[in-house]
Amino acid sequence: MNRLLSRTIRLSSVLSVCMLLTTGCWSRIEINDRAFVTSMYVDDAGNGQVRVSLGFPLPNRLVQGQSGGVSNDGNPYTHVTKEGKTIAEAIRKIQNDLSREINWGSNRIIVVSSQYAKQGMQPLMEYLGRLPHIQLKTYLFVAKEEAEKIPRMSAVFERFPSEVLREFARRRMTLNATLRDLMGVQPYGGSLTMGLLLSRKENLASEKNKIGEWVGTEGAALIKNYKWVGQMGAEQTEGALWIMNRMKSTIVKASSPSDERSVTFDIIKSRTRIRPFWDKDELVFKMKITLQAQVLASDSNLRITDPANIAKLRTALKEEVERIIRKAFDESLRHKADFYKLGERVELRYPKRFASIKERWQHYYAEHARLELEIDPYIKRAGGEQDPLRAEHAEQEGGGS
Repeated sequence: MNRLLSRTIRLSSVLSVCMLLTTGCWSRIEINDRAFVTSMYVDDAGNGQVRVSLGFPLPNRLVQGQSGGVSNDGNPYTHVTKEGKTIAEAIRKIQNDLSREINWGSNRIIVVSSQYAKQGMQPLMEYLGRLPHIQLKTYLFVAKEEAEKIPRMSAVFERFPSEVLREFARRRMTLNATLRDLMGVQPYGGSLTMGLLLSRKENLASEKNKIGEWVGTEGAALIKNYKWVGQMGAEQTEGALWIMNRMKSTIVKASSPSDERSVTFDIIKSRTRIRPFWDKDELVFKMKITLQAQVLASDSNLRITDPANIAKLRTALKEEVERIIRKAFDESLRHKADFYKLGERVELRYPKRFASIKERWQHYYAEHARLELEIDPYIKRAGGEQDPLRAEHAEQEGGGS
């Protein structure tokens, strides 16, 4: 009897402890009481003020059963904007006007204006670095004008403006810098490249030809010491993508070796490998690029399917790609800034030697860095037409006269 009572007491104690562990969280917030941030936009408001806009989805307008799962009453998203002396103050003002608690776990996009970037992005980095739920893979962009204009775009192909920007970065249509990149370059002088966005007014056929905001990419912003110092055009941005091994696809025009007319290539695959080494006092970055291409168009009279001519086209493509990459590399030397995070590769390979120059890395990079290129292009498809259509058409016209 005593043994049975003892077992009963032990079992009751175990069950009591289990019940205490399943009582829930005292500080929980219901999902219906949360406002999930999907995007953040930061502007310089002048007079020492900062303007912050936060984008939120509207669950009450995400109605099931309708076209695309969206209510016809309006957009399934909204943006709330406030100003303050600091980012934290502006966001606190936004929170005061919301009926739900702000949650940062779903944020994937941060856009700052060029004017704010010129003042320095340290306050933004300081604030974001202390948020416990912010995602380090959040994409960063710079708006050429006001960042507040970006979420006003007509998201024609997506449901939310933030999804448009996320696809820009995911598909590598521009340089996809992340919050991890922004924080990771601090030991190397705070230099990096960020995708540049341009907003413009256009007649939108999807909106019954009404005038609306259209947002596209416009090269890349150059950041040094966490401040805007300039921008790169589309061609230099392509070179930066190759240097950073982020090139997915692009179009390259090269001159034909026979008549200097253009031959257009579609780059369908590319891979970049970089090995730094010292040649006396010079720091050499040996870059090997392998790429696959196909011929899209040709204005030349060159017979493309001839093996000897294919070799000449490979040389022409190689020279053009090298010109584009060197143009981007020379831009970083001109600004005396390691925009492409090459210092990380040097530190990984030569940690002791790099430690002696780490504090003056930007200056050392500008004075001693040199680029060696080895490009191996492969023309996978030359097209089904053996002879140029333009030349064939000209011969027919000449014969008919």
